[in-house]
Amino acid sequence: MEETSSDAAIREWVNALAPGLKDRVWDYLRELIAAPPVSKNALFTFQVREPELPASEALLRRDLRAKIAALPSADAPIPLPVVAMVGIFAAVVSLRFGLWAFAAVLLIASALGFWSYAQGVNRALARTVAYDVVIDRAIPDALYSVARTRHERAYADAVTGLLPTTATDYLSPELRREQMEQLAALLESSERLDAVRAEIATASASASPESLRAEADALRTRAERAADPATCAALEQSLALLSERSRRADAMTALAERIEAESELVYQAFRSAQSSIAALRVSPTVAGLNAEAQAGSVADVAETIRRQTQAVENAVQELGIRS
Repeated sequence: MEETSSDAAIREWVNALAPGLKDRVWDYLRELIAAPPVSKNALFTFQVREPELPASEALLRRDLRAKIAALPSADAPIPLPVVAMVGIFAAVVSLRFGLWAFAAVLLIASALGFWSYAQGVNRALARTVAYDVVIDRAIPDALYSVARTRHERAYADAVTGLLPTTATDYLSPELRREQMEQLAALLESSERLDAVRAEIATASASASPESLRAEADALRTRAERAADPATCAALEQSLALLSERSRRADAMTALAERIEAESELVYQAFRSAQSSIAALRVSPTVAGLNAEAQAGSVADVAETIRRQTQAVENAVQELGIRS
């Protein structure tokens, strides 16, 4: 299987995918097509029953294994050990006919060995290229199997609309590459927002703003009833510390709400890009759109979200949640 221009375009599309998602889908496909596990004991070797997969994944695994099994062999036409054994035997026999015959046999055996080695290298390289082509062609479908969040699923919907096989008529390679970069930037912002959300959730797990306010009311009541000045002073200090905790909790709540709003903006940006790409595919004129304008729109949104995400991360750092 030789790599065609279409395969090269798909390879470029794969390379432009968001790095984290691309690594996950590659690992998923390698695991999917791995040979069934084998169990051994003293007498027998037998295959372990593979776990059941959903119908779509089972079909993909069967298809990939069949295609990989049909790939050309990576072995040399004549294995090097065979060349060496035959060469040594022929050299020993040729000694009966003189040194010139011995030298000729060595020369022929060396040339044959080099040819066999070169053929093995070329075949191994060709098989590697063919293997990568098979995997690359399966990645668009496999994206949905590794997408964990709704942002990743929305990203998959958008980038599959930019596949070279479907986007050739209305997007140049340069514009497609630019769109892929902007969509990957959106997904990166989404992942950063998810990380900050998790940090805030961990920091807020000990006490909610409501519980802190209730605790402050109880301390305030105790301070008002305290007759001893030292007791009252200690309770006032406790109230000051609790007030700072409450302020931080309120700030984290506001940040969490902001993160949810920005996360929704990322999701809607993915959906907007997907619908615009679909409209361009149907008819750029009827849709009232053009590819350059769409690329600029996605870039503007991606840059806005990047700045907002950076602002959220800075705010979290100021609160002391992130070092």
